[in-house]
Amino acid sequence: RALGLPDDAAVQVVHVSYDDLELIERASRVPGCGFDAAAWRSAREEAARRARAAFAERPEGHAVVVILDDNMQYRSMRKQACRLARACDAAFVHVHVHAPLAVALE
Repeated sequence: RALGLPDDAAVQVVHVSYDDLELIERASRVPGCGFDAAAWRSAREEAARRARAAFAERPEGHAVVVILDDNMQYRSMRKQACRLARACDAAFVHVHVHAPLAVALE
């Protein structure tokens, strides 16, 4: 209902995990090298590509919810996600979750 669609409308949910994409990028490069700025950048570009594709490929009459899974610790990261949503004519919601460290590490 929040999307303004009929109750029987189909909603496609796409989960894009920055961390998973970065692990894939790092694995395709030098194994065991730790942080790799090029892999990090490439993973962020791939996440944006996947989000754009989810909006572009949605079937007629369907809604798409894209979950960009990242801590987005810097304002510039959140702005980039907001610009991506705007470019795809989509809404942007930032959810901040407080969790104890032990729960966050699970």
